[in-house]
This record gives sequence, structure tokens and C-alpha cells, in this order.
Amino acid sequence: MTRAGRAGRHTRRDAVGLCVPGEGRNHPKCLYRSGPNGPWTAAPTTGRLLSVIRVVLADDHPSIRGAIRLKLERDGIEVVGEAGDGREAIDLVGSLHPEVVLLDCNMPRMSGLEAARAILEKDPQTRIILLTSDDEPETMSEAARIGTRAYLFKDDPSEYLVRTVHLVHGGGFGPRMRGAPEEPAPTARGSDV
Repeated sequence: MTRAGRAGRHTRRDAVGLCVPGEGRNHPKCLYRSGPNGPWTAAPTTGRLLSVIRVVLADDHPSIRGAIRLKLERDGIEVVGEAGDGREAIDLVGSLHPEVVLLDCNMPRMSGLEAARAILEKDPQTRIILLTSDDEPETMSEAARIGTRAYLFKDDPSEYLVRTVHLVHGGGFGPRMRGAPEEPAPTARGSDV
């Protein structure tokens, strides 16, 4: 079997989160994984641990959750839990303690906005991004008022979704949030997510 064919041997993570054959054992840019779900770590000679963003994703459409999960995981963002409604999302966030939460605004049993409010009442430091397919100014205003970090459209380009997760994880706000620092909005809207 070729070197590239052996799982878990020598890999390097590129800009989109894919693993490709590296340039020799213990190269400083190489990442290693202890198992299929283990954390990525730098080469043993560097001793650095790379942080993986842990996300809970809530949307009532399994196909949308799957598409979003794929886009996030392609960039090395770990989806640690998925929920089909707001109540389930609250339970997952309470038990998994993710770094970022992605909530669909329109879900059964409890909307994403109501779930965000309940999550933020328990832990105001939780970083929440709301997802929607509608441009609803009232919802955007309420989302900003209660403390969510970003408001994204489901059809925003996947690069924008990933960039916003990284921005929110780092303590920033999405550009559509009122009172947040201004950032350029995405240039194109398509059916990417």
C-alpha cells in the first residue's frame, strides 16, 4: 500500500480542511490524529495542540443540516451535535457546551430565536449564529437585542458561513448585527448552503 493510502500516518491540513500527503515524517506543518475522532495535534516535535471549533447545529430539515455539516467539517469545524427543534437544541447546548451554536430561526416546538433567548439566559457568553431563509428586519433586531452574534441567510455562500463561524468563535459579530462593527457583506447570494 502506498504511503498516501495508509490512514492516520502522515497528513497535512490545507486551507479547506482536507488532509493530503505530507513532506516527510514530523514536518512542522503536519497534523496528526490519535484516532478517527481524536483532536488534531501538531507534529510531536512542536508539541502544539490545534483548537477545533465545536458547534451545535439546529435545523428542522435534515438535508439542510447535512449540507451545513459538510461545509463546516470541510473546514475543520466539528459539529458535535444536531437538533431538529429549539428544545432539543437547548438540551444539546447544556450537555455538550459547544463554542458556537447555529440555530435555524423557524423550527417546530420552539423557534431558533426563542431557543437563543433561553440559551443566553443560562449562559450569556454562548456564541449564537441564527440562520434563516427570510429577510425579517424585526427578527434581526430582536436577535441583536438578546445577544446573538450573527444572522446568516441559508443561501449565503459557504465561505461566508465558515468565515462567520470563525469570526464569532473569536469573539466578533456578523456584519448584519446592529451595533456590531461594520464588515463587508457577502458579494453573492446563491443556493450554496
